[in-house]
Amino acid sequence: MSRPEVLYPLFADLTRLTGIGPKTARSLEQIGVTHPRDVLLTLPYAGIDRQLRTSVLDVALPTTLTVAAKIGPHRSPTIRAGPIAYMPRMPRRPFRSSISLRVLTI
Repeated sequence: MSRPEVLYPLFADLTRLTGIGPKTARSLEQIGVTHPRDVLLTLPYAGIDRQLRTSVLDVALPTTLTVAAKIGPHRSPTIRAGPIAYMPRMPRRPFRSSISLRVLTI
């Protein structure tokens, strides 16, 4: 019994996917991904908690976290296409130095 025709793209070459060229396909082969179905069966090794936090006081740093802040002064990138540094104003700032947010604009 053969597989249904609708599943054929899952067993095709990786380079048939939009945005995956030969160089990316070679890199993915090193971790055992040779077909699009392998991407579906590959489990993530980490995750990012995007839950909104009210404060940074009880967070074990360094980590990625989401907080609400008003954006204050900013500094333009020093190189072309570099990140912009924003200085947020937070209601309760537990640090002696300021927090710097870096946002890469495309």
